[in-house]
Amino acid sequence: MKIRSLIRALAVIATVLSPLAALQAQGVTTGALTGSVTDETGAPVEGAQVQLSNALTGVNVVTATRTAGLYRISGIEPNQNYRITVRRIGYAPVRREGISISLGQARREDFKLS
Repeated sequence: MKIRSLIRALAVIATVLSPLAALQAQGVTTGALTGSVTDETGAPVEGAQVQLSNALTGVNVVTATRTAGLYRISGIEPNQNYRITVRRIGYAPVRREGISISLGQARREDFKLS
């Protein structure tokens, strides 16, 4: 009788802990890019196009800044050869090369358009 109770208790514990182990095994596999886009006066630029690209891997992701001039791109494969281009009608485009995205990190890149 005691052995059956012990087996049931172990089965319940295994059932509860099994999904937790699977979640932990998945881990973090990407990084992110975040930042702000402002004009020469420091005012946020809404609707600026932020393009992240990597010629070696073929990655090309585009997003737009929100009202406060903020942007975020998540789920980026870690690599050191990214290029960021920011464009908005009425402003000169700004480009940065050699941007590195690290595993599990959110890199911040702020831009000032003129």
